[in-house]
Amino acid sequence: MIEVFKLSLPPIDTNCYVLADSKTKECIVIDPASNGKYVNDWCQSHGYKVKSILLTHGHFDHIGGVDELVKLSGATLFIHKEDAEMLNDTCKNAFGYFFAGEDIVSTSSYTTIEDGQTFDLGGETITTIHTPGHTKGSVVYLTDKYAFTGDTIMQGGMGRTDLYGGDDFELGQSVRKLIPLIRTKIIYPGHGPEFDWRSTYEL
Repeated sequence: MIEVFKLSLPPIDTNCYVLADSKTKECIVIDPASNGKYVNDWCQSHGYKVKSILLTHGHFDHIGGVDELVKLSGATLFIHKEDAEMLNDTCKNAFGYFFAGEDIVSTSSYTTIEDGQTFDLGGETITTIHTPGHTKGSVVYLTDKYAFTGDTIMQGGMGRTDLYGGDDFELGQSVRKLIPLIRTKIIYPGHGPEFDWRSTYEL
């Protein structure tokens, strides 16, 4: 059974999730926003080895800890093919839009993923759903019980679309596609608290 742990990371309180299997002692990290050493140390202190790093999209506040975590853990980095260009481009990953100073980019090797691609952790399947709109390559990761939605869906509604790769129409289409898939799941967004779709939006 997959256990979910949430680490809230700077610079803007992004939710980094550790999906861990107590039997194999392997884990998958979703969106290491910053402090890759802290994330790796946390996993090690709880007895887990980072197997893979899954990104929901390429914005700076979701990738800032990638390089350090890859270096320390040896984990494989995955990102949707449409957002791979954002990893080392501060204009496209929005860092240059908000901040000046040392760039937040990732230069690590990565493997691109596509809609429907699956990952295994402790015998459970994690399925990738391509959800363009917040960015061109935004994805949601689904398990039997959970949905890790990045910035596509949060408790307050849908993500913003005014940055590079954003598109209002596509985001609306993505959310409509997602609703039947996530209605019975606990939703873990990129920012803010986890929530249940039905009790939040189907009162």
